[in-house]
Amino acid sequence: MSQLDGKAGIITAAASGMGRAGALKFASEGAKVAIVDRDQAAARLAAEITDAGGTAVAITADLRDLGAAKSIVADAAQAFGHIDFVWNHLGHPGPGKIEGMSQADLDLAFDL
Repeated sequence: MSQLDGKAGIITAAASGMGRAGALKFASEGAKVAIVDRDQAAARLAAEITDAGGTAVAITADLRDLGAAKSIVADAAQAFGHIDFVWNHLGHPGPGKIEGMSQADLDLAFDL
């Protein structure tokens, strides 16, 4: 039995990269996961987890919107009955230094 068995939580930016790998790992360890991302890739990953015998829901949200950020918690709690963890993996890929970032990328990073 895993420490995650029966736990329920939210993983943001979960449809690709490290967030996706984490969601798959948490689900394989028995966690119920709310896959949060900004597009339909969240639904594809939730279906992949469910097809493998895990429990997942997809929540599509732009977390720059405060209302959307608040609603993901309510949606996940409604789906699972409780929330035990949140992995806020949200971030903005880009250069490792602020020097050279465009103003649009900088604005996006701060908004996130």
